[in-house]
Amino acid sequence: MAVFSEVTDGSWFKPPNGWPAELQYTHLLLWDDVPPELHFFRHKISDPSAVRRRRRTTIKRVTLRKHPCCGSYGLYAGEDIPKGEELFDYTGHVRVVAGEEHDTNSSSYLLNLFTHEDSQTYIDVDANLAGNEARFLNDYHGTGSPPNAQFWPHFDPNSGEKRIAVKTIADVPCGAELLVDYGGRYFERDSDDDSQMHSSDEEFSLGSSAKKKARGRAGGRSGRGRQAKDD
Repeated sequence: MAVFSEVTDGSWFKPPNGWPAELQYTHLLLWDDVPPELHFFRHKISDPSAVRRRRRTTIKRVTLRKHPCCGSYGLYAGEDIPKGEELFDYTGHVRVVAGEEHDTNSSSYLLNLFTHEDSQTYIDVDANLAGNEARFLNDYHGTGSPPNAQFWPHFDPNSGEKRIAVKTIADVPCGAELLVDYGGRYFERDSDDDSQMHSSDEEFSLGSSAKKKARGRAGGRSGRGRQAKDD
């Protein structure tokens, strides 16, 4: 499946036959002309209760002492989840940076959505201050269990937007932790000054050594951290 390819004028929301050429065709609600200070109204026309999860999951503290993230949070199956199930998208604030401004240490919850090599422009999803269940996925390294889920790039069938979903790659029994592979570069040595950590992330207040250990819980980008798979 081809994903995250260059979007062209010809592929951007192709209109049905007979659509007037002078009108823009879109499946989205466009907020480009709304002043930024009024964008909070987007939440007024949203209904979180309308969200339907395909499978139940639960967030709880990790209690296994051998687990690298013991004492912090993890994501667990709330029912038996079969292999190949697409659970939800990785969500958060969109960050667009270019060239030297691209700081891979700015957040431990970054996931790269798109990279334009020629201009060195990076579009990331940052779940540091906002997100969903995917924010609490831990890396499998050091847990004694293999990964049973992965980050999976796809196009949203309704909007055509590029997304990265969480998809199971093995059967996950009820009560088992959902684990992914962040990718080796996530654990490479980097700066101890990871900024923008959420105040509720208690383990990050224990010092740099604890922070390095806890990094198996928090996300990264596909340059240093979480990597999406096409399969």
